[in-house]
Amino acid sequence: MLLRNSAALVVDNGDRGTITAVEPKSRWLTVGLDAGRQVRLPDWYLDAGWIDYGYALTAHRLQSTTVDRTFALATDDLYQQAGYSIATRARHETHFYLAAQDDLADREHAHGPPQPPEDAIGRFARHLGLSRAQSLASDEPARARGRILSTAELHDEHDRVRQELNAFPARQARTLETLGDEADRQREELSDVGLRIGQTNHRIDALGFFKRHGTEGEDLRRQAEQLESQHAYAERQHVETVEAIAAHRADNDPVAWVDHHAEQIRYLRALEDELSARDRNAERQLVVAAQIDPPDHITAVLGPRPEISMAATARSQAGRIERLSQPPQHDLSIGRDTGLSIDL
Repeated sequence: MLLRNSAALVVDNGDRGTITAVEPKSRWLTVGLDAGRQVRLPDWYLDAGWIDYGYALTAHRLQSTTVDRTFALATDDLYQQAGYSIATRARHETHFYLAAQDDLADREHAHGPPQPPEDAIGRFARHLGLSRAQSLASDEPARARGRILSTAELHDEHDRVRQELNAFPARQARTLETLGDEADRQREELSDVGLRIGQTNHRIDALGFFKRHGTEGEDLRRQAEQLESQHAYAERQHVETVEAIAAHRADNDPVAWVDHHAEQIRYLRALEDELSARDRNAERQLVVAAQIDPPDHITAVLGPRPEISMAATARSQAGRIERLSQPPQHDLSIGRDTGLSIDL
C-alpha cells in the first residue's frame, strides 16, 4: 500500500498493488497497481517510509473500497460506525472473527451488583452498539431543544414534526433513483459498445489489402455496422432516460424539497436521537432494578433471592470501614520502672 500522494509518480495515498520487480542496485521497486498500470517507485519514496504491507487494512483505510470478501478481527476498539464501514465493503461475504477474553482475577470491577460473565458474541454485540458519532455544530441547537423537553413532550414533538415531513415526494424519489440507475447502466453500455467499435476498426485497419477486401474484412465491417447500430439505439435510450429524469425533477424535485426542509429534518433527527438515548437509559435502569429487586417472572423460575438485608449489609460494611479507619491501641511497655510506653 502506498501512503503518500506524488504528482511526479502519479500515485495517490491508499493505492494498492503487487510488487512485480525489485532492482537492488538502482534501488527501484516496480509495483503493479490494482488500477491496472505499472509504477516504478524510486529510493527517495521508499526511504521516506511511504510504502507498507497491504495484506491487512484498518477500517479507516478500507473506506471507499469494495472487495469480494472481508475478513475482520473484532477487537475491543470496534464500535458501531467502524463495524458498519467494514460490513458494507464486501460484495459477497463479511466474516468477523471474535476472540475469547480471559477475566483476570485482579481486573478492576465497578461497584454494585455483580455482572454476569460476558462471552465473545455478547461483547461483539455490545461494541457494535457503541456509537462514536460526533454531532455537527449546526445540529447542537436542535439537540438542545430536544434535551429540555420531558419524555411525554418529546414524543408529542416527534410525532408533530414527523407529520409535517410526511409530504416528502417519496414516489418521485423512488422513480428518480430507478431512472438514475438505468442512466448509469446505459452509460456503461455506451462506453462498452464504443470500445468494441474502436477495437473492430483497429482489427480492420490491421488487415492486409487482400484480407481487408476479402471475407474476413467483410465480416469485420458487418460486425462494426451492427455495433454502430447498437450504439445509436443505446444513445437514444440514454437521451430518453435523461429527459425523463428532468421531467420528474421539474414535477417535484426531492433534492429541492430536502433543501427547503433541512431545519425540520435536522430537528427530527435530534428528537429521534434523544428518544433513543432515553430508551437506552431506561433499559439500563430496568436491568439494575431487576438485579436489586427481581420481578415475579424471574423469581418464579430462579426462586427467591437469598434473604440478605441490603440495609444490614450496608450497615455492616460501614461499621467495618469505621473500624479500619481507627488506629489500633496497643500499649507496649519498655522496662519495668521506666514508665515509657509507645502506642502502635
